[in-house]
Amino acid sequence: MGCSSSVPVAHHHSDPQPKPKEHHHHKDKHQHSPPQQQQQQHQQYQPPPPQAAVTPFQLAPQRPLAKVEVNGQLIERYAAIERQINALERQNVVKNHEQVFRDIQQLEAKMRETRERYARCQAETRKEQQDVAKLQDPSVRNFFGDQAAFEQQYSKEQEEYLAALNREEMVKKELDSLDLQRQQRMRETTSLRSSIEELNQLCSEQDHILKAVFEGSYGSELEYTLEIKCDDLADRVERIRAAKDKWANAYSMLETANSQFAYAVQRWSELRNMPGSNPNGRYQMAVETRNYLCAALQNVEGAQRILNGIKFPYCAPDEMQTLRKAVEYIFCDMNTPPRHAHAFDCYSALYKRCHALVQWVKYVIDGTIKKDHDKVEAEFKAIQRQLREERMKLIHDKIHQVTGEQVDMKDYGEDDHQEEIKHEHSIVQPDVISAADMPGDKKEMPDVPPPPQPVAAPPPPQEQLAPPPSMEDLIGDVKEIQKRHEKDMEELRKTQENSRARADASLEAQLRERRSRQARLRVHEEQMQQMESVQ
Repeated sequence: MGCSSSVPVAHHHSDPQPKPKEHHHHKDKHQHSPPQQQQQQHQQYQPPPPQAAVTPFQLAPQRPLAKVEVNGQLIERYAAIERQINALERQNVVKNHEQVFRDIQQLEAKMRETRERYARCQAETRKEQQDVAKLQDPSVRNFFGDQAAFEQQYSKEQEEYLAALNREEMVKKELDSLDLQRQQRMRETTSLRSSIEELNQLCSEQDHILKAVFEGSYGSELEYTLEIKCDDLADRVERIRAAKDKWANAYSMLETANSQFAYAVQRWSELRNMPGSNPNGRYQMAVETRNYLCAALQNVEGAQRILNGIKFPYCAPDEMQTLRKAVEYIFCDMNTPPRHAHAFDCYSALYKRCHALVQWVKYVIDGTIKKDHDKVEAEFKAIQRQLREERMKLIHDKIHQVTGEQVDMKDYGEDDHQEEIKHEHSIVQPDVISAADMPGDKKEMPDVPPPPQPVAAPPPPQEQLAPPPSMEDLIGDVKEIQKRHEKDMEELRKTQENSRARADASLEAQLRERRSRQARLRVHEEQMQQMESVQ
């Protein structure tokens, strides 16, 4: 049984790692005995309790706002609100909430598909179990001309039964893992909703102050100009922050998968030297190898779900399915050297492909996302600082105009050292084998030495890696963002021309109604409701 040799991937670059071929299992005359715990009567699958649905998203009614008193304390209050808003926006709570909701939708769809697959696996296991039982019937046994033919057929049926049992257990582990991931994302969406409600309230209070101070208009044409620029950059910043967060999470999952592949390959290699006189030791090594390979598979697939819409140049779905098929026959492959060697080639090939995928994702993050992120963040902070300074100056002047007070101008800048909060995805860890999992009546762990630290595969040269995805794939429709920006700039140009032509008119007549950060939150509310309506 094996998968190896080089098969080029359809990219305009040199593929640094071999792609595994289709995995085939071969029959032999060796009689396989399924582990004792796998010989128990197959149980009918009982579906878990109904899942808690995602509560429809709707912004809560805002708390009543106090009347704005134009005095010396107002500028301090406004600065505090601004800092709180900026802190929440750095956490990207709105885009993260959208992403978490999409994750939940994808996980639920995957769980539905996996439940159906699990039911099919159970039916296949029952069929294979019945096939083995039929061969034990004397009348069927007498049908074979000689003992060798019978043993060959019996070995084949036992192998299929053992593979079916293992396949069923693998799918059940996958289903349990998906459910745990969904539960975590449900907890995250509750936390993010709370942050969005807080942001909405703060934005409402900020607008309330600005409208009161500037009497429903803008304090100056410069404030209006800076706000337009700030809004345009805010959308780009949100998108690039979301992309950076997603790719960082995917990288973390793939790094873990790579380590799990390395451990599995090392453990499988050591099994070859474990003597047959220690069957429990051999069984433990095979189970550990399987558990680590299954966890690695789920982590690679989880990374692909996070980066939905990005085509991985390595570890494609057909490659992952080839490995999954190979793992199903792991308890058969452990018994004969040729099959063990073929399985080793298959596991090693996917390990190398995953290692190349980790390097590719790192290359995209460092070479594309980080550069664009740092550039946009710098532009955004510069405009944000100018807008804050202009508003502070205008509020300061208004306080002096109304009260006669001369409020000291301070540096009300935000805390630039505050770190962004990342919402990490669940990383799948392999199940730990215990004494209770051991076959036979003697439930104790065998004397099996731990494997040495796996040696990392050498990274492929950067010039051999697949090209990175386009910026449109990374952050969305770039043309639409540019079109929106050009429309806003045209509106600004017309406003400035009108301002010069009507110098005697009031600023309120020249400028449209004050923009609001809350408008973006309302758009988010509508988008979430649309997404929920198509579930």
